Amino acid sequence: RPGDFDILISDMTMPGMTGDRLAEKVREINPRIPVILCTGYSQRMCEEKAEQMGISAVIMKPALTHEMAEKIRKALDKGKKGCAPCAGGHILVVDDEEQVRNMIRTMLENVGYEVSEAPNGRVALRSHHDHPADLIITDLIMPEKEGIETIREIKRDFPEVKIIAISGGGVNKPAQYLDLAGKIGADLTLAKPFKRNELLQAVSTLLR
Repeated sequence: RPGDFDILISDMTMPGMTGDRLAEKVREINPRIPVILCTGYSQRMCEEKAEQMGISAVIMKPALTHEMAEKIRKALDKGKKGCAPCAGGHILVVDDEEQVRNMIRTMLENVGYEVSEAPNGRVALRSHHDHPADLIITDLIMPEKEGIETIREIKRDFPEVKIIAISGGGVNKPAQYLDLAGKIGADLTLAKPFKRNELLQAVSTLLR
């Protein structure tokens, strides 16, 4: 069980379940556990995946003993520093793609934030009424109630809530949607795909 060990070191390519999928499963139980992935294939591709998931390190096989030891030491040290809860608390993530919600949730929970999810603006508004968030991260193109309408209603009823708008743009360029979101109340905007450090910096800026 994830509570029985301090770090996960896994091969990336395995039968039955890949290393990144294993990391996701373990992180569902213990969001703060450090993870190191090992690969004999493209390190660049693995590092891009690791960046999105908040993986501590990627090591090319065969790994040297001192290299592995150094990566483990740094991952454990970083994990200890990241155990304290972040100021600001509760974040609501709104996106119709479950994979995107899971990715953002993992990034945020790994540094101590409490995270709730909603698949569209209608559910998000109900969720925020029942369990108010300090910050809302919302996609702009969604079914049932899209992000622009959601931002407008949230800022009308809860003007103190901080909002980050995210978008890949759909058939249009994301800048068009994000520019509109900023004009109607989004405090910050991020174009998809964004990096983990970009998201965490935006969140930290708004929840200081």
